[in-house]
Amino acid sequence: MLRNYSISRSRLDCYAKRLWHDEYVIAFFQIVLRLLADLVALAVLAHRPRRSLEAENLVLRRQLALYKERGIKPRRIDAATRASLTLLSRLL
Repeated sequence: MLRNYSISRSRLDCYAKRLWHDEYVIAFFQIVLRLLADLVALAVLAHRPRRSLEAENLVLRRQLALYKERGIKPRRIDAATRASLTLLSRLL
């Protein structure tokens, strides 16, 4: 005696819609976690010595100069980075 374990079409549609929703929830939590990580990094940077910040600034300027010299386009920023930059620009 074999049973038919096939899933109905409506149940598959419901499952697919739920997965679609789950992707947005996962993306939202990734953004929130990245924002929290950026806030922690900002707090750490706020307590660094001035000479350390100046050295990092020099390295970043050199990296930017190399990008311009070689004509390399920087990678596109993701949603979490865009959100953190927006929040920081409004706070500062």
